Amino acid sequence: AIALAVFFGLPISVSVFLARQTAMTSRALETKLVEVERLSEQTLEHERREAEVRVQREHERAEMALLQAENERKAKELEEARQLQLSMLPSTLPVVPGIEIAAYMKPATEVGGDYYDFHVGPDGTLTIAVGDATGHGLKAGTLVTATKGLFNAFALEPDIVATFHRSSLALKQLNLRYLY
Repeated sequence: AIALAVFFGLPISVSVFLARQTAMTSRALETKLVEVERLSEQTLEHERREAEVRVQREHERAEMALLQAENERKAKELEEARQLQLSMLPSTLPVVPGIEIAAYMKPATEVGGDYYDFHVGPDGTLTIAVGDATGHGLKAGTLVTATKGLFNAFALEPDIVATFHRSSLALKQLNLRYLY
């Protein structure tokens, strides 16, 4: 009976031991598989976030490049407007006996509303225009440009009141809204 118990007991014991070991290994593998899946999800999420950050940084770089290009374009336009404004000022000062004339202008910004001009009539009469359009920038520079044209057109007019009236009317007709 002992021999029979050993003969049948040993294989059954080994089978039970192997079944338990297989079950424990299976549970350990399942646990490791769950952990691997969790770590894979974390890795994928981390990589997705890094990709989003890279895309965001590239987007920001592109925006910065566009802003820089726009700023450079605007700076160039402002410099051209400044050069235009300065070119409208008299290149030489009139020489009138008994009068010493000096002029200097430095705009607060690239383009301003400051203006001066001189005209000496055929009879030696000196007409001086001095102005400061309200504000700075292109709007004020536009008003100064229009005023210079009017000054050149009306400089020989003897009636200053009529000249101011005609100039005011011409500026109103330009419809330069909000420019004074």
